[in-house]
Amino acid sequence: MSEGWSGDWFAVHAEYAPPPPGVQSPLRWGTTEGVEELLGAGVRSTANTRRTTRQYYRSIDHAVAVFSTHFGPTIRALETIDPAERQALLDDL
Repeated sequence: MSEGWSGDWFAVHAEYAPPPPGVQSPLRWGTTEGVEELLGAGVRSTANTRRTTRQYYRSIDHAVAVFSTHFGPTIRALETIDPAERQALLDDL
């Protein structure tokens, strides 16, 4: 789902390391329409419930450090952008 924290996080990534042409957003998994499209015609029905989740970190810097170390899209962005831009990406996150 593109709203909220996840959408903001991926939007910042895209400013520094846009996805390759033709690659669709992973946030489609957060919408009923996206799930139905991704699973395809072989699925008869889906049931989705929107929920709020909480993630706890010691600080914003700690959250950025966790994602920079363990979250594939953040790791990949940091590996692929110009070294001079890495700190700017981390600051924006």
